[in-house]
Amino acid sequence: MEINFKNKKVEKFLRSIDKVLRPRVAKALDGFAGLDLVTDYDPDLLVLADPLPGMGTYDVVSRIREFSSLPIIVLGSDNPGQAIHILEAGADNYLVKEDVGDKELPARVGTLLRKANMGPDQNQQEIFTNG
Repeated sequence: MEINFKNKKVEKFLRSIDKVLRPRVAKALDGFAGLDLVTDYDPDLLVLADPLPGMGTYDVVSRIREFSSLPIIVLGSDNPGQAIHILEAGADNYLVKEDVGDKELPARVGTLLRKANMGPDQNQQEIFTNG
């Protein structure tokens, strides 16, 4: 998969997760490829670079949400309207790719993977009643 971002920190991080977590993480720079990755490989995380050629990011996220709760991070431009639009479609995070810090993206990936691996009961504290 071609990885090419103006922000070299983001590019370096995506290359590192590609090497380290290859069996667990999928990323797509093309809308149709993103859908194919999700349906064919059932990844734990999807990283999309907005804008996507072919099928737009909003459409990809919306279609994925029809059948999956897969964590989705979108790396896009500094456009608040577009970010809100994509988040409303179901993306879990929208980050400005030119501004992402070298620690922010790994932290968000780790948080989403941790939440995705938690069962529904692990998100709630057990209530103890004595009596």
